[in-house]
Amino acid sequence: MAEIIKTENLQDRLKGDSFPAVTFVFDDGVNPTDLTGATILVQFRMTKKTGEVVKTLTDQSGITIATPTNGTIVFDRWEPIDWAVGKYFYDVQITFPDSRIKTPVQGHVMILQDTSNI
Repeated sequence: MAEIIKTENLQDRLKGDSFPAVTFVFDDGVNPTDLTGATILVQFRMTKKTGEVVKTLTDQSGITIATPTNGTIVFDRWEPIDWAVGKYFYDVQITFPDSRIKTPVQGHVMILQDTSNI
């Protein structure tokens, strides 16, 4: 199967709120991606894809590989979102046990100003 890179923009979030858990299920269009023994890296970057890193998640901190054989990961909830208001880019990079590296999803999230907690 051909490699599939999905763009998945996350729901807008309010500054000061909790960032809820987000689940991803990876596959090649037919079969689930086996994440057994894989490592995961996610970085959120401010304003542009090469901008300042404001949050890093890994399978050791902030990401749960929920069902490795079915390609399911979860960005664990964190709080609060203390980033500046704006657009943040992210992607999910998987390093497999055989050293292959794949980035199956990329996107952005907008952080909006909260009215109640400025």
